[in-house]
Amino acid sequence: MGVASTIGVRSTRIAAAAGGDELWRFEADSIIVSSPTVVDNTVYFGTNGSDVHAVDAETGEEQWRFEADQYINATPTVVDEVLYISSNDHHIYALDRTSGDELWRFDTGHVSRSSPTVADGTVFVGNGDSGGKDTTGAGLYAVGAISGEEKWKFETNDRISSSPVVKDDIVLFGSYDGNLYALNSETGEQRWASETGGGQSSPTVADETVYIGGWQDGNVYAFDVDSGDLRWEFETDDIVSSSPTVAAGSVFVGSADNNVYAIDADSGEPEWVFQTGSTVASSPTVVGERVFIGSGDGNVYALDSTEGTEIWRFETNDEVSSSPIVVDGVVYIGSREGRDEGIIYALEAGIDGSSEGSRAHDGSLNHHETWRHAGQDINIDAFSGGDDGGTNPVAAIFRRASEDTGLVGTILAAGIASGGYLTYKWRQSSRENEEKATETTGSVANPSHAGPGNGDVGISSYSEFDFRETVREGSQYQIEAAVTRGDHQSAWVITYNSQDSETIQATNIEEFNDRIEPWTKFEDHPHLISVYGYGTEPLPWVAVEPADYPTLIETAADYSLSQRIAFVEEACEAVHHVSRYGFNYDVLAPESLLVTPEDTLKLRGVLDYITPTEKTPYEPPAKKQGQTAESAAVYRLGAIGYEILSGQPLDDAGSSVTPPSERNPKLPKKLNRTLLMALAADPDDRHETVLHLRDELDQGLR
Repeated sequence: MGVASTIGVRSTRIAAAAGGDELWRFEADSIIVSSPTVVDNTVYFGTNGSDVHAVDAETGEEQWRFEADQYINATPTVVDEVLYISSNDHHIYALDRTSGDELWRFDTGHVSRSSPTVADGTVFVGNGDSGGKDTTGAGLYAVGAISGEEKWKFETNDRISSSPVVKDDIVLFGSYDGNLYALNSETGEQRWASETGGGQSSPTVADETVYIGGWQDGNVYAFDVDSGDLRWEFETDDIVSSSPTVAAGSVFVGSADNNVYAIDADSGEPEWVFQTGSTVASSPTVVGERVFIGSGDGNVYALDSTEGTEIWRFETNDEVSSSPIVVDGVVYIGSREGRDEGIIYALEAGIDGSSEGSRAHDGSLNHHETWRHAGQDINIDAFSGGDDGGTNPVAAIFRRASEDTGLVGTILAAGIASGGYLTYKWRQSSRENEEKATETTGSVANPSHAGPGNGDVGISSYSEFDFRETVREGSQYQIEAAVTRGDHQSAWVITYNSQDSETIQATNIEEFNDRIEPWTKFEDHPHLISVYGYGTEPLPWVAVEPADYPTLIETAADYSLSQRIAFVEEACEAVHHVSRYGFNYDVLAPESLLVTPEDTLKLRGVLDYITPTEKTPYEPPAKKQGQTAESAAVYRLGAIGYEILSGQPLDDAGSSVTPPSERNPKLPKKLNRTLLMALAADPDDRHETVLHLRDELDQGLR
């Protein structure tokens, strides 16, 4: 087993060792990937149900809960009186850590799975975009810790899920573009960039050396902090999304090859390897001569740090990708619980003390009260004026007003300044109401932007077009490339082909309208070909965004594995968007996934219903009781993901499915479970929704 076979795998239990007893558990109503941060006797963590929880560290009783708009994989960072957290709803939040009240939110433009770090009054965090967009793409943000205003942004060529670390005036972080970056923390200027395998592993710093794991190549790297020069690299047998920690001259880290490694911090030579029963995406923490870590086999392990032998293990009910933190002899760690729930455990460590390795000191992923930047003064009162150079007076007014019975008078006193905030709150309320309606009915009763022009152009008349050439001509429909006469906006205009008859039958018009009508009611979506307008005079027509893009199937080899996974996630989001309007995207095929020159995924949308692809869409096995449109959509997306990620089409529906990692050895084995679950013959065994599939695909990167 590669390097493990040269060291010897250790899994011998030390008999009658203390520790591993459960003190309490907190059951959340969603999966927990976030790692707990423990400060001032409170455990803070996020969930895939979009909640941030604060739980009493002694009793496990909930103190407060804050709800974001999408799931939270990131880990909270606490400084003085404020908690900072990022979310997949495109925002970084600053919360009052004692009450959970929102102080500000900052829009990063894209999902953020990176956990923030705070140093010298600045919040550093990456966003989770993929594909190298040049204006709103991936990058590291520096945001005022009090003002919530952007100080600078450094753009990278792929998503950032790695959590930054700040040492002196250098901020360090990894990106899926394959680099570890070092920037000037004040200006955002690049100091150096060194090649790694990219991915989610967060860096850690010890003795002027920065350590990080590689996702694509499975290596652990050590670089000089000042120059970025490579000091050594250590090879494991699978991806490393675990973040290393350094203690007593050793680097401890997990790998998707099921192992926990101890590596000499100076030489990069192996010291020991401990084998678990599954992928190790959890990041270790160290107390004295104990290493604590979770595994996909559902266990939390306590290991001897010098020998790699097992001291104790605690068995949870499902995989553990959350990372532990130890405070005053208690281990805090999260675990998933089946499809939709998670648990935070408090376990007896069997050793006194708190986490003391470099990861806890740096505050990467999680921390306790004595981390590197714990001494900053960021109190709640400062948020009314923006002591770091920014201002947030409107938010402060409304925060105070919400606690005061004189709300109306306060709002009036705010004058015009309150208008923007009121508009924001109205939009937020509308969004929340719409989401609640969707959860209840599965569709939006009265979606906005119904009718012509729901895209960016809003074309209302056939006479607005200047036609250039015929793109495609079939027996029923023809597509012509055109530009609008006013602003020369490019469009494809699709009409019913009447060349064989001077008169279009009423049934033909009805059929055409039935095919396009649902798509004219959808809100525009970044991963769907947009509908620009439609009409019936002088003949039925619909104008759409030009779709002369290559398919993902054709171009998959041009993209990294992480980018292909991101594309499938975006397809899940687009299908979910369509289903919100009560429409079943039942002709989805691999060729439906297009990629623009800006590396943006687009589903063909209405084109799939007017000019379908030649390939037959994947269909789930013969209908069984419990088969729904949602479970069928999960199956189709799972089959498409299987083909895109493994490089080979799915086996015949109904037959046993070959695990995708057997067809593409570069695939993390953790993705087998996700894809095989989506492709289950019994609908009840699949993911509950396409968003659950998206979330598990994302977690397959961890």
